[in-house]
Amino acid sequence: MVVDGSLEPEKAKSDVLCSHSYNFMFNACRIPGKPSDHCRIGSYDHETIVVIRNNQLFSFEFAPQGTQLTMGEIERVLDRIVRIADSRAAVPVGILTADNRDSWTDNRELLIESSPENIQVLDEIESSAFVLSLEKDRPVTREEFSHAIWHGNGRNRWFDKPCQFVVTDSARAGFNGEHSMMDGTPTLRLVEYVNGFKPSPEQIGSSVEPRASSEEDGWFHELKFVTPPAVVSTVKKAEAVFSAGVAKQHLKVLNFAAFGKEEIKRLGCSPDAFIQMVIQLAYTRLHKIARPTYESSMTRKYLHGRTETCRSVTNESVAWCRAMATASTSTEERVRLFKQALAKHTQLTREAVEGQGVDRHLLGLRMLIRPDESKPDIFNDPAYAYSSHWYLSTSQISSENFTSYGWSEVSPKGYGIAYNIRKESLLIHITCMRNEYGLNSDHLASHFEAAATDVRNMILSAAAQQK
Repeated sequence: MVVDGSLEPEKAKSDVLCSHSYNFMFNACRIPGKPSDHCRIGSYDHETIVVIRNNQLFSFEFAPQGTQLTMGEIERVLDRIVRIADSRAAVPVGILTADNRDSWTDNRELLIESSPENIQVLDEIESSAFVLSLEKDRPVTREEFSHAIWHGNGRNRWFDKPCQFVVTDSARAGFNGEHSMMDGTPTLRLVEYVNGFKPSPEQIGSSVEPRASSEEDGWFHELKFVTPPAVVSTVKKAEAVFSAGVAKQHLKVLNFAAFGKEEIKRLGCSPDAFIQMVIQLAYTRLHKIARPTYESSMTRKYLHGRTETCRSVTNESVAWCRAMATASTSTEERVRLFKQALAKHTQLTREAVEGQGVDRHLLGLRMLIRPDESKPDIFNDPAYAYSSHWYLSTSQISSENFTSYGWSEVSPKGYGIAYNIRKESLLIHITCMRNEYGLNSDHLASHFEAAATDVRNMILSAAAQQK
């Protein structure tokens, strides 16, 4: 549907959303460069995917001679790839895509200079439709599953590809998206489509006679890098950088089963605003202060629109959090302040969606400053720098099908909080770094759970008093 242009545009209420970002979903790749990366958009004529197993890459033609393979044929090819890859070892070149972008820029050039064969391999990877990573992991807990999909061991991936589907040996699957050209809503739609796909008998191919193994062998081939000692050395350095970075990550996935979207709506609250205020209360209880908080708001009602910032910390939210910490404040007053905080957040969200936020505008102005120009006073003001330092980076993607969804913090001093508002539960994914700032994802998750319960009880208590 993306290829032939038949994909129906999404809508938010009555607004049709821009579909431009779908151009970067398939047959595209982020390319490292200095001073900045760029996106390569390939041709849809490349009807191949890249399969990665045991650090080895394979090109798999999913529609040879224009004929789509059946599920049975795909399964047999993937089984053959797994058997081949598991029988030997390889230099994990994919880890280079997890390295610092400038380092990856230099190392990509090193690969190109090392052999003309590497140029062809890179071209096949970058022009492929997407990546399928077949992982040896067998995650059990939500945290293990999140780590497995988020980064794995870093070696069995190509992180520059916009779409990577990850399947573990325990038959659990997830999706890893490269964020520079796409946001969460197009990839959510893709994943929901995959989850809901019901193959026809012809696509299953149960009644189709298996083809000769020699024919099936022609549908895939190994993408083998030439790796002289200089490349092996850079790979080892990238492995060390990756391992150190992952070791610093502290991740907690909270499955809050007490209530979800339906109960929040029965309480008379906007689900998103409710969650944002609970996050504020949990954070201030844990750290004794309110800090700059980012929430992503979608601006795809405009051509090429992506996001704008909704700033969740307001005078109203701070006043309510203080009231919750003051024992002498009545329930009635707390509810009044809470409703004011909700209303303010809803207003700011609406303004951001309508393109009336301030952050993207200020970013544009700042990017227009030439190197030989002095910065306007606002950009040198400590208050501006502080207010743009996100101690809490938050966003919502909601689905009944997900067991986890998230990303890392954007500051060593902060948390990354992804939340999934289900009908009857809340899924909260919290990350932070283990460092000198004393952050703790487990503790914040515990405070979130208590805060959500307290807010619900506060509203129900106030309603009971009015009867």
